[in-house]
Amino acid sequence: MSRSWPWFAASAAIVLADQLTKWLVLARFAPGERIELTGFFNLVLVFNKGAAFSLFADAPGWQTPLLVAFALGAAVIVSVLLVRSPGRRTFCAGLALILGGAVGNVIDRLRFGCVQVEEIHHVAEAQAVGTGRRSTSPTPRSPSAPRS
Repeated sequence: MSRSWPWFAASAAIVLADQLTKWLVLARFAPGERIELTGFFNLVLVFNKGAAFSLFADAPGWQTPLLVAFALGAAVIVSVLLVRSPGRRTFCAGLALILGGAVGNVIDRLRFGCVQVEEIHHVAEAQAVGTGRRSTSPTPRSPSAPRS
């Protein structure tokens, strides 16, 4: 464990950076709001109740505990791999990124019931698709709102 602590520290730093970034975006953006970054890239705030590409986003709520359990299981597996392979730098760097992302998603799902996503859209792609919004989940519940 003593040789793998830097990888866990890196994961913790990733979680902190993830949560700080999400806090800053929530303070600045309204859901669905677009900010032009350049002449061809827009930043859009959306929320995803489902998995990747909004899979299960329209489900009535069973997906949240399932996806939390899946992320926690992945975090355990990644942690075991980090402890067993601390000297494999590239491998562990990737695992640290995965662990940080998984823990960040668990925090979001427990706080809001969904994952906050800041999407960067290419304007030509958004015009071709129409709205450019791939994730259409509603605004997350307020942290003070009762859980459903």
